Amino acid sequence: MAEPQFTPRARPVDTVGVQTRLTALPTPVAPVRPLAPNAPELPAPPTKGNADQLIASLAGFSKSLTGFVETRQAQQRKDEETEAELTAIRDNVATWSDAVRNDPTLADKSPYFRQMYEARVARNKVQGAGLKLLADYQKSAIAGSEDPTAITKFLSDGLKPIIDSATHSAEREAMLDEVNRVSRQFYGSHAKNAVQNLYYKNAAAYGQGVDGAFSEAAVKGGTAAYKTADPVAKDLQPHEAAFLNATAGGESAGKYNIRYTPAGGATFQLTGAHPGIFEPGPHGPSSAAGRYQFTKTTWDSLPPEAKGDGTFSPENQDRAALWLGRKDYQRVTGRNLDEDLKAEGMSPRILKALAPTWQAFNGNQGKHAATYQQTLNRYQQGGGGEASGVFTVARTIHRQEAEGLAQGMSQSDIDSRTVDSAISAAMRYRDASYLEVPLQKRPNGLAGAGEVRGMRDKLDKARKDLHGLRVKEEDEAYRRQERDEKRRSEKATQFISETLFTALEKGETISLSPQLLGRINKDFGNDTADKVLKIQKTLSDYQGQEDNGEVIRLEMEANESRLSDAELHRAIATGTIKNPETVRRLLKTQRENRSESLVADRTVVDILQDTAKLVGDRGEFGVFKKPELAQRAVDSLRKNIIAYEKANPGKPRSEAISWLMEEQQRVVKYYLPNSKYNTTPLYDGSTPVMPTPAKSGVTPAPAAPSPAAPAKPTSPSPATAPQATRREPTEEVDWRTTPVFESLAAFEADNTNRRNPSSHFARWAKQKGFSPEDAAAFISIQRSLLSKRPGQ
Repeated sequence: MAEPQFTPRARPVDTVGVQTRLTALPTPVAPVRPLAPNAPELPAPPTKGNADQLIASLAGFSKSLTGFVETRQAQQRKDEETEAELTAIRDNVATWSDAVRNDPTLADKSPYFRQMYEARVARNKVQGAGLKLLADYQKSAIAGSEDPTAITKFLSDGLKPIIDSATHSAEREAMLDEVNRVSRQFYGSHAKNAVQNLYYKNAAAYGQGVDGAFSEAAVKGGTAAYKTADPVAKDLQPHEAAFLNATAGGESAGKYNIRYTPAGGATFQLTGAHPGIFEPGPHGPSSAAGRYQFTKTTWDSLPPEAKGDGTFSPENQDRAALWLGRKDYQRVTGRNLDEDLKAEGMSPRILKALAPTWQAFNGNQGKHAATYQQTLNRYQQGGGGEASGVFTVARTIHRQEAEGLAQGMSQSDIDSRTVDSAISAAMRYRDASYLEVPLQKRPNGLAGAGEVRGMRDKLDKARKDLHGLRVKEEDEAYRRQERDEKRRSEKATQFISETLFTALEKGETISLSPQLLGRINKDFGNDTADKVLKIQKTLSDYQGQEDNGEVIRLEMEANESRLSDAELHRAIATGTIKNPETVRRLLKTQRENRSESLVADRTVVDILQDTAKLVGDRGEFGVFKKPELAQRAVDSLRKNIIAYEKANPGKPRSEAISWLMEEQQRVVKYYLPNSKYNTTPLYDGSTPVMPTPAKSGVTPAPAAPSPAAPAKPTSPSPATAPQATRREPTEEVDWRTTPVFESLAAFEADNTNRRNPSSHFARWAKQKGFSPEDAAAFISIQRSLLSKRPGQ
């Protein structure tokens, strides 16, 4: 047998061929089939430098090497996918063509890179549309919907155009994947919103219901009962006493001795008979009186069994009200009042049926019902009849609480909203009884909303706040009433003064007609009418002796614009002033002071007061040693001022003040001829008009000479001329009467520079606190004083 020979191909790792020669073996008994006479087909040698083919070749020999290859390829794909997505996000383009145009190196990327890039571009489009849809969603009504499926059509309309814009299947597939993801997010968020919206809607409906319960109670008069004492009739059943209190609360506040008047009621004596006084009413004359406001006609028509012995006693009023209520209720409804009261309490049906009998039942139904229930509870624990007032509101709210819980509201939210509504109603209607509603037990026996931790503190704080608010409002009302009363009093006193002055000017006897007294009583009240009558009585009998000192004081106050109407009226009413001529003179002075006359000017008033102090020799404690002389000096100066105004209409105030200062010097010199008071006569060569001499022998001051007369100042001789010096602003120096500059030239020089803080004028203005008017008067007066000095 020939020897088998073969040359194996080179293995991938060995490029040298090896020839092997086999030694022949002994021939076996049986021939042996040669093993693998043909060599297995091996992979083709790899191309030099092709790592992928090399790895693929090696994979055929090793399973682990195959796994490594797969992992590396997956990582390469992942890296390419990441790079493609980041590049697409960075580029922010609409198509692959735009990306390659911007960056040509992308053209060398693998097909997989392009596929991932285009998928990211497609998802970007969907995400952009999703952001726009989110903004539209938040502005749309769908965001406030309670329907979880309401968003379906919204998403379909918003995302379908994006999908339809796909240019090839791969882009469409990428868009669909992103649309599914965005839609799931939208559906999830909207579902949560829908749940919240439903909760808020139910909570809002609950809050409105609770607020409505409080508002309805307020419309019916609130939950607070009328404050009234119990009826005096004996042996009344609880429902009878409750009915009587509910009726009397709105009619008379429980008073047995009050009758109707347009002004709000007046009391009368319980003498046993109906007062029978008719007053103008909204529906004609009314004689309503007593705890239940029986008219005279109604009371007289009641049978003996209704009113006992017929007297208008408190007990008979109670019995008559019960009898009349039963009779009228039976007539209107055909039903028994006692049975319905026990079954329903003071229900709207009963109130409506008896409204024609008692007008108060037409309004404040809640207060009537609350008064009935409150009285009933006092007479019997737990009382029969339907709960009212606080209990009625609480029962309504408890039903709403059950509905809120069934709709998914939390108990804590219900408690909070109930308490907040009660506080809001209490503040809005100024009724603390609303704060009791949350404290009522629930039908299941559990504590009310106000008993929960934290809620009781809120109610207590609200109660304090409400009390403070009431006190503040009462204070404001009191102050407003005081202001109104003051204005009314001022108007009344002015009316009285005008009436008196008109009568005195005409020389008529002061007599007020009944019509005039009626008008005063109507417009200003009884107090003013009484004051007028006292004044009339005093002036009609003026023969008595007046208090001369008080008359002088009043005349000085009138001259200085300090006498009020009220003080003058008081002086007349008390007899201090009795002479109509004195009254006429004071009233005339007041009139002049109220006008726009110069005598009402504040500076003029100060000058008049200074004149009184100088002439009257006012002492340390404000007492005049010569009051009559002071009064006549001030009166003369006032008359001179009025005469000056009439002769010089339209003169500037500064010139008038300058003239007045000089006129004051003349008047003071006249009454105090030996005084060292600096005087400079304004008018010379004229004959003054002298006032009527006083009986006391005091020589009156001359009135002002005619202002039209030329001013001819007299100059003292040089030997007696005062030494000219500059005067500093001290309290002893009065710039109105004393020159404070050494010469007129110095004054004019300083005046041109008076805005300079170092000027003499500026020092005086700063020290004395000049107003603009005072500054003008200072300049005018100083110029006038300096111009009259010798040698100027």
